[in-house]
Amino acid sequence: GQGSISMFEKEKMFHIHLALSTPKVGGTMIGGHLVEADVWNTLEIYIGELPYQLKREFDPNIGMSALITT
Repeated sequence: GQGSISMFEKEKMFHIHLALSTPKVGGTMIGGHLVEADVWNTLEIYIGELPYQLKREFDPNIGMSALITT
């Protein structure tokens, strides 16, 4: 997985992409946005700090929030 933690309207916004597969050889692969998750066994998360703040602003052209850098 990979993604970002940013601010949108004074709230933290998590935007995480995942790629998962079944444990069998030749298993099925799925991917997309993480919306909600229960972690059953182990989850390792590495967080790096950027020298700037990630923020989101609503973009009326696309009808959703968009990531901006300052």
